[in-house]
Amino acid sequence: MKSDSGLPPSEPESVVFNGQNCYLNFESSWLKHRLLKFPEISIVPVRDKRPLVKWGEWIDRPQTPEERELMLRQAEEAGGYAVICGHEVPEYGYLFCIDVDIPFEEIRSKLGEIPVTSMEGTPSGGLHLYYFAKNGPPPTKSFSGIPVELKGRGSLVVTAPTSGYRFLNDNMPRIVENAIEVFKQALRAFGGVDDPDALFEAEAEKVIDYRPEEHSLLSPWLETIESELEQRSLVKRRTLKYTMCHCPRHPPDRHPSFVINRLKYYGLDYHDGRIFNLKELAAELDIELPMPAPQPKAEAGAETKGKSRTILSLTLPGPVMLEAIGVLNGLGEYEPRLLILGPSGFEVREFYQNGDSKIAPRSPRTYPYPPYVVEDLSLRKRQDLIEMVSREVNRFVDAPEEDRAIFVGFIVLSYVQEKFDALPYLYIVGDNSSGKTHLLRLMDALCYRPMSGASLTAADLYTYLEEDGPPMTIIEDEFQGSEKDNDKMKIYKIGYKRGARVPRVVTYEGGRRIDYFQAFGLKIMAAEELTENKGLRERCVVVELVEGAPEKDYYDDDDRARFARIRAELLKWRMAVLAGKDELPRLELDWLRGRNRELYLPLLTVLHGTPLYDLVERRVRTEIEQKAKEKASSLEAVVCHLALKQVEARGLVVFPDLWNDLLEALNGVEERTSSVSIARAMETESHGRVTKAQISKILTEKFAMRRERTKIDGRTVVIFRPSAVKLQMLRRKYGEADPPSAPA
Repeated sequence: MKSDSGLPPSEPESVVFNGQNCYLNFESSWLKHRLLKFPEISIVPVRDKRPLVKWGEWIDRPQTPEERELMLRQAEEAGGYAVICGHEVPEYGYLFCIDVDIPFEEIRSKLGEIPVTSMEGTPSGGLHLYYFAKNGPPPTKSFSGIPVELKGRGSLVVTAPTSGYRFLNDNMPRIVENAIEVFKQALRAFGGVDDPDALFEAEAEKVIDYRPEEHSLLSPWLETIESELEQRSLVKRRTLKYTMCHCPRHPPDRHPSFVINRLKYYGLDYHDGRIFNLKELAAELDIELPMPAPQPKAEAGAETKGKSRTILSLTLPGPVMLEAIGVLNGLGEYEPRLLILGPSGFEVREFYQNGDSKIAPRSPRTYPYPPYVVEDLSLRKRQDLIEMVSREVNRFVDAPEEDRAIFVGFIVLSYVQEKFDALPYLYIVGDNSSGKTHLLRLMDALCYRPMSGASLTAADLYTYLEEDGPPMTIIEDEFQGSEKDNDKMKIYKIGYKRGARVPRVVTYEGGRRIDYFQAFGLKIMAAEELTENKGLRERCVVVELVEGAPEKDYYDDDDRARFARIRAELLKWRMAVLAGKDELPRLELDWLRGRNRELYLPLLTVLHGTPLYDLVERRVRTEIEQKAKEKASSLEAVVCHLALKQVEARGLVVFPDLWNDLLEALNGVEERTSSVSIARAMETESHGRVTKAQISKILTEKFAMRRERTKIDGRTVVIFRPSAVKLQMLRRKYGEADPPSAPA
């Protein structure tokens, strides 16, 4: 008897998690997916296709039962999950997926051209085909412009019962010999590719954008292996980057099916996707490799083990600046590299040796934005970069020129956040169709290492933030309602100050601990309404968008390629600034003080020396004048001026007299009812309804005066005694001028 999932019924699997027995019940809705029958396949919770955990550690090892149980719980809470391809299931093989991004109706008739297997529909109308490969974990593979992709080792595939994904049949994943051959069949059937072999051959010719380095051990090994392949007449073509040959491990074939990467010293068999280092390859060819000369032994007591660390960005003494970037290999994948700026200029390496410490770049698979790809090692001036960014903002955003200058400033500022003690946030307000999301996509494409999403949660942010790393940019759409997430608001409210960190209790196998995450960094938010949180609002530069007609209201491949080049230029400029090879201007602006200085000094600094500086300065001065007028005419200002007059005359404030003075200054009319003899409020034209409780609160909370009751001229009255220190602050804040008169 089968369950409605298509799988035979199974007894619950018991595991121990946090000291308690837990059960993976295969009758639950979340475990009916046929792939979850196999405990060797790791799963990851997702929301809107975005992983909610760092999943790189499971690429080459399956999850423990405890880890899998935790991932399943989080997936149920998030409403979605993905499987990690490339894991081996005993007696089945290595899981992989053919992802077809073409409407199912268009390819239904061609399904018979590839092996029938487990099929799943996607939210976009496309198709997932799941298989097991017997000959090793297949690589992830795709070709530009072809909507068919092989999801192999290290790939995530979002799958049912995630919303929008549905089963199209009851089949189990089919076992096949060779994943690459199935992929080639799919390319022919669904991608319109007549000769997939030619695609693979052309891909192997692609240039890798980093400097080759001679290796004292591997270079002689490479020469020995290539010489042996030549003698066996297997080499078909050799370039600076690759040696392409007929496979020495499989029967002769028509096209080269084995490639040796001459820059990175590895071999790849396209039949099964297996990768060999040179030592393994020599063993396959049954040849002996030359061994290096023996090295002198280390002195007694010398340290033999070095430390290693992976980084996104790091500044070392010297100064030397390091940034993680990506290089495209022959498989269409981005591999991690370090862009290094030292005394001799820019260079690209696989790692950087700093004393006994080895510093390596983070893999592009571990961060939620495209890797930086650097093709040119020259450096542009800040003014040129601002002009490049400004052209893009002007092309895609229809807004007043002062607002566009603000957007440019935020993009450029994101690359040098560490140079400032405080940062502004950008808050974009606009109705539907006002262009908020279109603008955020541009910011996401150009800002420094951004995480972008809608209605982000505290868990999303903690997953992205690091304990020790560079300040990164958070871009959030649909921000309304975020005030209810207290953990999230802690990050936003303190994250504008350099060094700000937020604690979080983390549960792990051995117990619990407190980790501290770096919250400092730019935050860019968009919502239909301005946030009600006053503390956050005061940290934001607010820009209102209305529906307009930009020069271009969509993004295509040409735009994205141009954005990638601009990002690379901005990254190199960041490195030059942090390494001390380029200086930001130092501005002495006496007119810019307090909160306004925190908000606008960073923007004015990065825009200095360009036409955009004048636009932003004009906006800032206008805002300062407007705020000053609002402050001078505020109810607090009126109360302050009248209270100060009493303090100067009597040394204290007599509340009934202050109330009468307010009635006159505001042209107020007292509210009286038949049930009370004393008025408790007044109606005014300039401030609406004003109550005695409201005035008392201003005196005690805003002005720090002490409320008392005493007798004056035989009657008991309420008085307020001022603080001498607070009085001086009030005089500076509101001035000594007469209170503003009520409007005529």
